[in-house]
Amino acid sequence: MERTTRVVMLVDLPVDHRPESVRDGKIKTMGILPAHLRGSLAWDRGAEISKHEALILAPNMDIYVCDSANPWKRGSNENTNGLMRQYFSKCTDLNVHGPQALESVAK
Repeated sequence: MERTTRVVMLVDLPVDHRPESVRDGKIKTMGILPAHLRGSLAWDRGAEISKHEALILAPNMDIYVCDSANPWKRGSNENTNGLMRQYFSKCTDLNVHGPQALESVAK
């Protein structure tokens, strides 16, 4: 989720969620946004975002990495995660859902 405009885009990761795959998927997904919707992102400290430095350079966005164990510092992200659970339970294998399903849920 873009932290200023609250735009939500879900990234399809059909192969794996290694940091490189997450990085490449986010760069591709964020690249289709118009510049005025690319303000900043707020992330937790999960291993899947360990390659965020490259993301900072690619879409020209600031990325805020929250302190560990402080989810209240990214409240909109936590709220969005909760809303996503209405569509996908915590143990859902998202590989069974294609990019169209993810886009539909994001809208």
